Amino acid sequence: MTDKENDKIKELLKKDIIKSEDVEPLPPDLNFGMKDKIFVLKPRCLKEGYKEAKNQLCKITGGKAFNPFLGSNSIFVTDLDENNRGQYHYVDFIGYVKPD
Repeated sequence: MTDKENDKIKELLKKDIIKSEDVEPLPPDLNFGMKDKIFVLKPRCLKEGYKEAKNQLCKITGGKAFNPFLGSNSIFVTDLDENNRGQYHYVDFIGYVKPD
């Protein structure tokens, strides 16, 4: 991650919940240079007790985001807080972190 991305992440972590207006919207095609980007999950996708900004941030590691020819729509992620792995879909994200 660049210094600007780190600064933006620190800014987002000061919030209780990250909202769509805080991040860049997702492109219609995730193959649009999304590798190594930090994505933001919708709070509704998180279990009770985990609906915090720090749990919304994740890095995409594989799935449909990297290979549009996969039969599955799954997107595999690693969260930034505890390095837990997860599986989501495109509609589960509100956007991605773009440095100012």
